[in-house]
Amino acid sequence: MKALLTILIMASSIALATEGETTKNLSPSISGGKQGVFSYNQKTNSLTAALALENGQRMILPVQCDPEGGEPSLSDSYSVNLSDGSEALIITCSYHLDHSGLGIKGVQYTSFVLTETSSSLERKENLEGLISGYEGYTEEGTRENFFYNTKELASQKLKDGEVDSPALIQRVLLSRLADHDYEAITSYASDENIRATITRAPISKADVTSYNDIGFALAEAGDFDLALRVLRNVENIVPDRTVLLLNLADALWAKEQQREAETYYQKYHVKMKRAGKEKLIPTRVTARLKQ
Repeated sequence: MKALLTILIMASSIALATEGETTKNLSPSISGGKQGVFSYNQKTNSLTAALALENGQRMILPVQCDPEGGEPSLSDSYSVNLSDGSEALIITCSYHLDHSGLGIKGVQYTSFVLTETSSSLERKENLEGLISGYEGYTEEGTRENFFYNTKELASQKLKDGEVDSPALIQRVLLSRLADHDYEAITSYASDENIRATITRAPISKADVTSYNDIGFALAEAGDFDLALRVLRNVENIVPDRTVLLLNLADALWAKEQQREAETYYQKYHVKMKRAGKEKLIPTRVTARLKQ
């Protein structure tokens, strides 16, 4: 399945009319163009893109979304700096698929990443696969997840490359946690590269927040063993971090290791009280300490 047109321009969802053109201001401008022009051809159900130049002319971009199981629509556009310092233009096309007879239902994304040359914008096909994918159910009845479907996540993915950084893992997990999508969290964390990153000790204190949030999200998704492994690594660096104490206590309590959990709850309670934040202590902490 093909799917997502992503030209890096600026973030916002765009609804295209059934025919005609839609323009999008580019910030920053690229190759002398300050606007992207997106055209929908009703006869062919395809979507094309051009760059409106300052001299009034247009540069046709090597981007076209053809109907692939559904009509394409432009879902996002923005500009981003790549890891090599160059700037890229991205256009994102999405397809809403619903083939009930086959069990296929979801959204397909296909990305186009374009960078400047001396006279034009050319596709970086080696990067496009990083931010293209399918989110939904397959013909086999299994669920697939696409984790880079926002400007923030896709931009970081382009910078990270094949292996996600702790900062990107944190963002992916928290975005899924906000939707209570626990299945996606456990699926993402089961990836070999992701697991290798989250189970190693944080390289520095700068990574502590990312790893703490990763452990929290895993615990919320019910993967307490992996959550504790991540949180213990954080503890080795910042053992007195207040929110870490609570996360460790909650994960241990869920694993029915109440005695050790109570130790962390007590440390957390004392630190919050000393900081004058006693009213912010969750009621479960007080209740569990009284047991």
